[in-house]
Amino acid sequence: MQAARATLAAGEQYRYWPYAQLLFENQGEGNSGYVTDEFLKSQAEDTPGLDVGEWSSDLKESSVTKQLQAAEFAGVNATPTLIFSGPGGRRSSRGCTTLSRCPTR
Repeated sequence: MQAARATLAAGEQYRYWPYAQLLFENQGEGNSGYVTDEFLKSQAEDTPGLDVGEWSSDLKESSVTKQLQAAEFAGVNATPTLIFSGPGGRRSSRGCTTLSRCPTR
Protein backbone atom coordinates (compact mmCIF):
# COMPACT_ATOMS: atom_id res chain seq x y z
CA MET A 1 0.00 0.00 0.00
CA GLN A 2 2.89 2.38 0.66
CA ALA A 3 4.05 2.25 -2.95
CA ALA A 4 0.49 2.74 -4.20
CA ARG A 5 0.04 5.84 -2.04
CA ALA A 6 3.42 7.21 -3.14
CA THR A 7 2.58 6.68 -6.80
CA LEU A 8 -0.83 8.33 -6.44
CA ALA A 9 0.86 11.27 -4.72
CA ALA A 10 3.20 11.61 -7.70
CA GLY A 11 0.12 11.49 -9.92
CA GLU A 12 -1.16 14.63 -8.23
CA GLN A 13 1.66 16.40 -10.11
CA TYR A 14 1.08 14.44 -13.32
CA ARG A 15 4.22 12.39 -12.62
CA TYR A 16 2.44 9.06 -12.01
CA TRP A 17 4.07 7.15 -14.87
CA PRO A 18 7.64 8.43 -14.42
CA TYR A 19 7.47 7.59 -10.71
CA ALA A 20 5.89 4.17 -11.36
CA GLN A 21 8.60 3.42 -13.94
CA LEU A 22 11.33 4.17 -11.41
CA LEU A 23 9.64 1.93 -8.85
CA PHE A 24 9.53 -0.86 -11.42
CA GLU A 25 13.14 -0.39 -12.47
CA ASN A 26 14.42 -0.30 -8.88
CA GLN A 27 12.22 -2.90 -7.25
CA GLY A 28 13.72 -5.39 -4.85
CA GLU A 29 12.76 -8.98 -4.21
CA GLY A 30 9.10 -9.53 -3.34
CA ASN A 31 8.31 -9.38 0.38
CA SER A 32 11.89 -8.33 1.15
CA GLY A 33 10.85 -5.11 2.86
CA TYR A 34 12.62 -2.87 0.35
CA VAL A 35 9.65 -0.47 0.14
CA THR A 36 10.59 1.88 2.95
CA ASP A 37 9.84 5.58 3.39
CA GLU A 38 13.47 6.30 2.50
CA PHE A 39 13.26 4.19 -0.69
CA LEU A 40 10.04 5.90 -1.80
CA LYS A 41 11.48 9.34 -1.12
CA SER A 42 14.65 8.51 -3.08
CA GLN A 43 12.48 7.51 -6.03
CA ALA A 44 10.60 10.81 -5.70
CA GLU A 45 13.90 12.69 -5.70
CA ASP A 46 14.92 10.87 -8.89
CA THR A 47 11.61 11.53 -10.68
CA PRO A 48 12.07 14.35 -13.21
CA GLY A 49 9.77 17.31 -12.62
CA LEU A 50 8.46 16.07 -9.25
CA ASP A 51 8.44 18.58 -6.39
CA VAL A 52 9.42 16.33 -3.46
CA GLY A 53 8.04 18.72 -0.83
CA GLU A 54 4.67 18.80 -2.54
CA TRP A 55 4.83 15.01 -3.04
CA SER A 56 5.44 14.52 0.69
CA SER A 57 2.49 16.75 1.45
CA ASP A 58 0.25 14.94 -1.04
CA LEU A 59 1.33 11.63 0.45
CA LYS A 60 -0.11 12.73 3.78
CA GLU A 61 -3.17 14.39 2.23
CA SER A 62 -6.52 12.78 2.43
CA SER A 63 -7.07 12.88 -1.37
CA VAL A 64 -4.74 9.92 -1.86
CA THR A 65 -6.14 8.11 1.15
CA LYS A 66 -9.71 8.81 0.01
CA GLN A 67 -9.03 7.27 -3.40
CA LEU A 68 -7.65 4.11 -1.80
CA GLN A 69 -10.50 3.95 0.72
CA ALA A 70 -13.07 4.33 -2.07
CA ALA A 71 -11.42 1.50 -3.99
CA GLU A 72 -11.40 -0.74 -0.92
CA PHE A 73 -15.04 0.13 -0.18
CA ALA A 74 -15.96 -0.80 -3.76
CA GLY A 75 -14.37 -4.20 -3.22
CA VAL A 76 -11.21 -3.63 -5.21
CA ASN A 77 -8.64 -6.13 -4.00
CA ALA A 78 -6.90 -7.15 -7.21
CA THR A 79 -5.77 -5.79 -10.54
CA PRO A 80 -7.38 -5.58 -12.92
CA THR A 81 -10.75 -4.96 -11.30
CA LEU A 82 -13.87 -3.92 -13.18
CA ILE A 83 -16.79 -2.25 -11.38
CA PHE A 84 -20.24 -2.54 -12.86
CA SER A 85 -23.33 -0.59 -11.87
CA GLY A 86 -26.56 -2.43 -12.56
CA PRO A 87 -30.30 -1.84 -12.21
CA GLY A 88 -31.24 0.10 -9.11
CA GLY A 89 -27.62 1.16 -8.63
CA ARG A 90 -26.55 -2.31 -7.52
CA ARG A 91 -22.79 -2.57 -7.87
CA SER A 92 -20.60 -5.52 -8.55
CA SER A 93 -16.83 -5.80 -8.80
CA ARG A 94 -14.82 -8.47 -10.53
CA GLY A 95 -11.11 -8.90 -10.12
CA CYS A 96 -8.48 -11.56 -10.69
CA THR A 97 -6.28 -12.64 -7.83
CA THR A 98 -4.50 -15.34 -9.83
CA LEU A 99 -4.10 -15.92 -13.54
CA SER A 100 -6.13 -19.12 -13.34
CA ARG A 101 -9.13 -17.14 -11.98
CA CYS A 102 -9.07 -14.62 -14.84
CA PRO A 103 -11.81 -15.10 -17.41
CA THR A 104 -10.57 -16.25 -20.79
CA ARG A 105 -13.37 -14.58 -22.75
